[in-house]
Amino acid sequence: MWVVKLGGSLHGVGALRRTLDDVLSAADREMIIVPGGGLFADAAREAQRRYGFDDEHAHAMAIAAMEQYALLLRALAPRLTPLRSLARLPRLLPGLRRRRRIPLWFPYSAGAATAAGVPASWEATADSLALWLAGELAAGRGGATKRQVKLLLLKSVAAPCADIAELARRGCVDRFFPSLAARLQLPVAWLNVRAAPPASRVLRGDTVAAACRLINPPRPDDGKAQTGDKERGDPRPRSPDRGRGPA
Repeated sequence: MWVVKLGGSLHGVGALRRTLDDVLSAADREMIIVPGGGLFADAAREAQRRYGFDDEHAHAMAIAAMEQYALLLRALAPRLTPLRSLARLPRLLPGLRRRRRIPLWFPYSAGAATAAGVPASWEATADSLALWLAGELAAGRGGATKRQVKLLLLKSVAAPCADIAELARRGCVDRFFPSLAARLQLPVAWLNVRAAPPASRVLRGDTVAAACRLINPPRPDDGKAQTGDKERGDPRPRSPDRGRGPA
C-alpha cells in the first residue's frame, strides 16, 4: 500500500490538478491520499503571528487546514472518498478499488491533532503526519489490517539529497521527520512532480526513474530531531518546495 502525500506547494506552482488527475489514473493501486496544508495553513501561520497564541493551538489549526485542503481535493476529484477513521479502512478498500475510488484522509476528524507520539508544535508537519499514518497502517493500529506500506511525497522540487537527516537540516522536511523515520524504518520516496515520470508510474512500481528518489531513513540511534523550517507555518524561512504553505 502507498500513502501518497500531496504537497500544499503543488497549488502554488500550478501543478495540483494535473498531479491529482495523474494519481487518480492509478486508482487500481492500493493507496491513501494525505493532503498538505498549502494556502489554508498560511492563515494559521498569519493568525499566530498576529495574535501570538501558543504552538499547540496553531498545530491544531494547521491540521484543520490540511482538512480544508482535503475538501479542495475532493471538490476537484469527487472520486476521492473521505477517510475519517482507520477502523473503516478494511471494509472500505475492496469496494473502493473495484469502483476506482481512493480514500482521502481527513486528519483533523481522525484525531491527528492529538496523535500519540507526535509533538503538538511546528516540529511535526504534514510530511510527518503522512509518515505517522503510514506507520499506523503498517502496524495494524486503529482497526486497520497490518500491511506493507510505503510513503510517497509528491513535491514541487527535486530532493537535494537522499539523506532524511540532511533534508531536515536544509528545511526540506520538518524536524520531527528524521526521528519518526528512524523509528518506523518504512520506505520513503520523493517525487518532483514537475519532472518526469508521472506519479502514476511510481505507484505502479517504477520507483527507479530518475525523478523519483528513494530517501534513506536514519538509523534508530541517529533519528534525533533536526533543525529547520516547518511546512505548516513556521515563521522562519521556508524551503522553495513549500511555497506559501505546508507541502
